[in-house]
Amino acid sequence: MSLPQGIDFRQTQAYGTGTDPTNCDYYILTGVQYGSHTTAQGNNAGWMDAGNACRDRGTLLDQRIMGMNFVGGPTAVYRFGIDVPSGSYKVRCAVYDAASTNQGQLDLYDSTTFLVNLVSDQVVGLTVCVDATNTSYTPAAWPGSNSLSASQSITSGTAIFRINAANNANYVLAHVWIEAVGGGAAVFMPAVGGSALPNMDVTL
Repeated sequence: MSLPQGIDFRQTQAYGTGTDPTNCDYYILTGVQYGSHTTAQGNNAGWMDAGNACRDRGTLLDQRIMGMNFVGGPTAVYRFGIDVPSGSYKVRCAVYDAASTNQGQLDLYDSTTFLVNLVSDQVVGLTVCVDATNTSYTPAAWPGSNSLSASQSITSGTAIFRINAANNANYVLAHVWIEAVGGGAAVFMPAVGGSALPNMDVTL
């Protein structure tokens, strides 16, 4: 296995105008896939619950937010798990839908233990992209401005991102990222239409 690990949710691998940044893997699998999928970085990751779906959304965006996964239902909770060694971690996220306004809410769990609410239940999409500190950005500003969450201790060996769906609304998620405290790297990409600069790894 290898960290950091980013997941870009969309329907088609080649969708968009660029490539997934360093340490990011696109994810199209739906349903109960946890335990049966290994990312390009060698990590066990996947959905733990059935009933979700991926979509391609907007091509004139950062590759990490060109698609999304959505879930819906009156009381459903959907979980995406990434196996990690016990330790301290920080995460990034993009709760966003490039094509429509929908709902967003994202929590981080250590197995069944609640750790932190990353994104509060709110309307997201189109011009609103929310990061792991519950801060809203435009989709153009999110790539260079989004922040890491506070450090969280994970002891079970599995970080679980939980999307809480309610009221029959669609709850969306475009991107998640987890890194070990003191050993991760954030990847920033130039804005669409900017200079064709290489990706930069910034040690945090």
